[in-house]
Amino acid sequence: MTENKKQIIKNYPYQIAGKTWNINKVIMQKGISGSLIFPRSEVSRMNFVVAKEICGSYSPLSGQELDFLCDLTTTKFVEISKIIGISKGTVSKLVSQNTSLAISQSIQLKKLFWARIFGTGTLEKIPASLIFDEIKLLEYLKKEAEKLPLLKAV
Repeated sequence: MTENKKQIIKNYPYQIAGKTWNINKVIMQKGISGSLIFPRSEVSRMNFVVAKEICGSYSPLSGQELDFLCDLTTTKFVEISKIIGISKGTVSKLVSQNTSLAISQSIQLKKLFWARIFGTGTLEKIPASLIFDEIKLLEYLKKEAEKLPLLKAV
């Protein structure tokens, strides 16, 4: 294999945000040392895939998922605390103890992170019939994200 040779790995177990996520297809390259490495663009894509799964599910955000999404979007805990109406210390405690947020807080934050990660274009195209049905809304957003180029393996 040459230095620029790519290798595709299917069903790659990616550990991040407190879970192991199954990434359908990842691309690795042979590095200078001869070992297989992930190009920076592939790590970003894998993080976007995980973010899509987190933000597209109707489940409470865990502390580790919140921490991951904050890191990915460079969102500060103080901003999170203002949005959901709790102290920054409480947000830090939720993250450090990996405690889940209330579902209403989680949905509110998932919409925020969705806009920051995937842009507002998808949010602006939401059919009116989905606005009051959180489960269908998240399913719709997850399906729409599949069409985004940043989630496609090159």
